[in-house]
Amino acid sequence: MKKILDLLKKIAIAFVVLIAVAMVFGGGSDDKASDSGSKKEEAAVEQEAAPAEEEAQDQQEAASEEEPEADEGPSIATNSDYSVTIDGYSLTNDYDGAPCIAINYTFTNVSSNEATSMQMATDINVYQNGVECEDAWFADDNSDGYTNKVKAGVSVAVTRVYKLQDTTSDVEVEVAPLFSWSDDLLAYQVIAIA
Repeated sequence: MKKILDLLKKIAIAFVVLIAVAMVFGGGSDDKASDSGSKKEEAAVEQEAAPAEEEAQDQQEAASEEEPEADEGPSIATNSDYSVTIDGYSLTNDYDGAPCIAINYTFTNVSSNEATSMQMATDINVYQNGVECEDAWFADDNSDGYTNKVKAGVSVAVTRVYKLQDTTSDVEVEVAPLFSWSDDLLAYQVIAIA
């Protein structure tokens, strides 16, 4: 678009210069000569502008024919010290019978740093209908691997359980590094539970 605007600006400047030149050299007392000279110059400018206008129109048509890019969600960090995959889920109920979702992750320490756990390295946010889901607690510990430290190059399976608002709306899962200057995520998925 910027190229098109620059091209049109150059054409407009050339047109103004040609008109100024025509006025300086064609300013005699003979109106017919002046009119014919102006018409010739205008025709020349139009001939010069026509290919540029056609090219701009072709580029605009080509841009409008391109398919819009699909929204693939947020960008995923590729240079983090940790890797997370979302491996699956299951629906369950907490001890009060409220609906919950158990999400399975794989956490990998890909750094050369000391051992760490998913709890100390990530920030997990789970949303349903745009509202963050609360952690669900059971009589037994539901953190399955979440607090286990793993050394560099080692992975651990992790399961976290979250309370649901309903059992039909999609669930959005975002896993971010706990400390990062970037908005990139380690993992992202929309789970269609309906």
